[in-house]
Amino acid sequence: MMRRFLIAAACALAATTASADDRRMQTGWPTEGEVQVAQACGWYIFTGCSRTYEGALRHAGNGLEILRTSDYRLLSPGWYCAAVGPYSRRPSNREVREVRRHVPDAYAKRAC
Repeated sequence: MMRRFLIAAACALAATTASADDRRMQTGWPTEGEVQVAQACGWYIFTGCSRTYEGALRHAGNGLEILRTSDYRLLSPGWYCAAVGPYSRRPSNREVREVRRHVPDAYAKRAC
C-alpha cells in the first residue's frame, strides 16, 4: 500500500505544474511559519531540498511533507526538504528504488 502511495506521489510530482501557492491551497500543507516536525527517528525518502520552504515545495508531491533539517540532528541544518517517512532501513531502500523511476534524484537517509 505504501509503495502505491509513494509511486502516486512521485507521479504527481513529475506531472504537476501548479505554483507553490496553488499546491499549498490544494493540499493544505502548512505555510512557512507552520512547518511541522515529525520528530521520529528512521529512514526518510527525500525527493529534493532547498534553502527555502517555497523551493522545497517544488520537490513535493502529494503526501510528502516538508521537513526543516535544522530540527533533525543527523541532517545538515538550514534546509527544507520534501520527504516521506520514517521507515526502517530495508523498506526505505525498496521504496526509494520505486520512487527513483519517477524522481531520479530521490534518496533515502536516516534522520532523528
